[in-house]
Amino acid sequence: MNLPLAEIHVWRVEKMGQADLLSSQEIDRAESITHPDRRNIFLKSRTALRDLAAQYSGKNPKDLEIHLSANGKPFFPNLLDLFFNISHSSEGLAIAFSRREIGLDIEKINRPRSHLGIAKRFFSKSETAWLEADANGSAELFMKIWTAKEAMLKLSGDGIAHRLDRAVYVNESLGQWNGSNISLHRLHWPGFIGCVASFDQPSIVKVATYSESDCPAEELFSCRT
Repeated sequence: MNLPLAEIHVWRVEKMGQADLLSSQEIDRAESITHPDRRNIFLKSRTALRDLAAQYSGKNPKDLEIHLSANGKPFFPNLLDLFFNISHSSEGLAIAFSRREIGLDIEKINRPRSHLGIAKRFFSKSETAWLEADANGSAELFMKIWTAKEAMLKLSGDGIAHRLDRAVYVNESLGQWNGSNISLHRLHWPGFIGCVASFDQPSIVKVATYSESDCPAEELFSCRT
């Protein structure tokens, strides 16, 4: 499966996990997760990650090595030209692939939140002011800002624990992290909102569903510019 340098591919994962694609360490880890929903998400994410990465790289899914960075971000140590990022919210799960560093966040739209309270704690003054001025759409705007900021932090490898205020939402296509411009791309599907962040502007972001379908993966994409 082809992944050009200037493209980003985002997969909505709906296919169930397959233990036969996983490493023995991943199977042990899955068995140690007592919460059934969390165990299911782990199995689905690692199955999809291995299967799709194998299609991009031409390698056997079980031969792929997956390591964690110092900040806990997974990566392929032997596939230096294939980057990915995983995000899940409730039952929703997605994986983004790119030839360059990538950050992805998805959130369930109806998750209950105290929007202004969270914004005043984690957002910049300008971002909080936008929410306060947007009384009719503050929940939607909050989710746009939140997903963009998380995607930027995941791109950087820092993650949410390293202060959301370091990632600044400028608009729907532009963010800033530590003073550097970040390209943003908005994602929507029923019940979920998401954002992809990259250091370089992609020519196109393609979205597809990883499911039980027998269709070739490259035929599943619907393009978004």
